[in-house]
Amino acid sequence: MQHKRIVIVLFVVVAAMLFGAVSITAHPSTGSGQAPQANLGTGFTYQGQLKKSNVAVNDNTCSMTFSLWDSQANSTGQVGGNQTIVPVVVTNGLFTVVLNGAGQFGASAFNGDARWLQTSVQCAGDGSPITLSRQALTATPYALFSAAPWVTSGSNIYYNNGNVGIGTTAPKQTLHVAGQGVFTSSSTPFDAGDGAGAAIRIGYDGNNDYGYINANVTGLASKNLILQGNYSQGNVGIGTTSPLARLDVRGAGTSGGTEAFRVANSNGDRGLVVYDNRTVAIAALVGSTTVHACYNAPFVYYFAACSSAAEYVPSIDGGVGFPETADLVSIAPAVTNPYGDTHGPFTVQKSATACDTNLLGFIVNPESGADGEKLNDHYLPLAIYGYFPAKVTTENGVIHRGDPITSSSKPGYGMKATQACKVIGYALEDAEQDGAIQVFAHLSENAATEVQALRAEVQTLKQQNATLQQQNATMDARVAAIEQTLKNGNAPTLAAR
Repeated sequence: MQHKRIVIVLFVVVAAMLFGAVSITAHPSTGSGQAPQANLGTGFTYQGQLKKSNVAVNDNTCSMTFSLWDSQANSTGQVGGNQTIVPVVVTNGLFTVVLNGAGQFGASAFNGDARWLQTSVQCAGDGSPITLSRQALTATPYALFSAAPWVTSGSNIYYNNGNVGIGTTAPKQTLHVAGQGVFTSSSTPFDAGDGAGAAIRIGYDGNNDYGYINANVTGLASKNLILQGNYSQGNVGIGTTSPLARLDVRGAGTSGGTEAFRVANSNGDRGLVVYDNRTVAIAALVGSTTVHACYNAPFVYYFAACSSAAEYVPSIDGGVGFPETADLVSIAPAVTNPYGDTHGPFTVQKSATACDTNLLGFIVNPESGADGEKLNDHYLPLAIYGYFPAKVTTENGVIHRGDPITSSSKPGYGMKATQACKVIGYALEDAEQDGAIQVFAHLSENAATEVQALRAEVQTLKQQNATLQQQNATMDARVAAIEQTLKNGNAPTLAAR
């Protein structure tokens, strides 16, 4: 059998050349209505006529191997793998097969480039398979229509003559995606990424009624979202079309009651708020009052240097626990710094003695920060000047504004000083029960009560001295009178006696 005596006459090749090969699949009607839709798949129908010596083959034992090529003659341009079909029923020379049904030619076999089909045939009586000349695969008219108006270039496809609409017949932008369910939490949001699972995700959560933009990596948590990260120019505006700074946030008006900018913690507790009338409010994120807002008059909405300060000090557990925020502390006279810090060779501990002679001050909120080094979490900020919360007890009576505060017998707590003691400062609030109040930090000696007592004693002594002086004057007058009487009577004087 000679190769030239065997030929396949192509009847129909159904191939779509836009994105990949397709076949036409009918959906027959059933008694219950329209049949469920099935995936179109990657296969396409190939029909041909097989002749030997111009005589139609009539045999059901033929084997055919099909391969796809990117040229008519190139021996190294095969696309994908081979597909062998056994048996192929050939009746009066006619046969029908489905090619690429399992994607044998590869996922990108039909990308718009020209393709040729090569067939190798072996029927009953053939000594070996015979490879026939390649046949070009051409697109059907509807496949050509489906490609318009797109233009292909290698594996790329593009369109430059207008806008593209998905879910809309009237696209308003270069790419306009519309339609219910496109941007909802129950469906896949819009991703623009690198094709490897990393993308900028834009979506709308219909359940909670909010839109979002985030940087997403498949299987991992959301990543940082950088605006204009690679550019040195350009500003970002929120509430303005003309931003004047890298981030320009503007409110809706000047009513003063509306927040234009807010910083809060995960619980929603406000830390920093800027209102529409340009006033600023600031507080600690967890409800503490140790963070202060300082303004530069007359522009009350400008931040300025605060008149308060603290410095880190190394702390230890002196037997009643490590010091905490608002605790009064004293120098531990017998303990040097155990943390290898030559800059701070001392340590502090909770004060636990009334009117402690080693009293040093009180601890402020660590979140407020401080000057100096912080080698570990046992380095706490000690109030130097300014006003902060301090723990107090009524052990020595109710505390009133202006009372000096010294240490008490309750560890970490201060009390009203009523005698000469070291004090950490002066109360700025009244206290009728144990708790924390604002205290103006001012380490000093309290001698007011002793001085008052001494002044009273001096006044008493002055009065006593005046009385004695008056008594002495009276006695001096009497002595002088007696002496005169005696002198007049030629009697011996008192002095002579």
